[in-house]
Amino acid sequence: MLNIGVRNGFRSASTCHRRDRGVRWSAGPGLFLALLLCSAGAWAEAPVGLDAVGVDPRAAVSNDWGLDVRDADGRPVTQEKVLADLKAAAVKRAGAGAYASSLPKAKAVLSALELLAEAAAAFRLVGEC
Repeated sequence: MLNIGVRNGFRSASTCHRRDRGVRWSAGPGLFLALLLCSAGAWAEAPVGLDAVGVDPRAAVSNDWGLDVRDADGRPVTQEKVLADLKAAAVKRAGAGAYASSLPKAKAVLSALELLAEAAAAFRLVGEC
């Protein structure tokens, strides 16, 4: 049997076959592991801000010792998220109170018309002399 050797028809598992179209068999598990590692970021805990349940968000803002502040649901409460939520709430509140009034525009138009009338009267007086 040792004299015969390996037949020419023998192929290893990593050899490309015509039906494989150039993709080795190990590409499947490697691709699966790569996708698994990329999706691990979706499993990370998303920090919460002002919507933290069961904890005062100010505790995360004034966290001098760097402790891990978590709400009742176990989500981390971070200083950056709390301050971003406060800033967004202030912008929303300022935007809700702002409105465009036509009255200041009307005052500007009226004063411009009065200045034009006075300028026209001044030019008429100059022409009469």
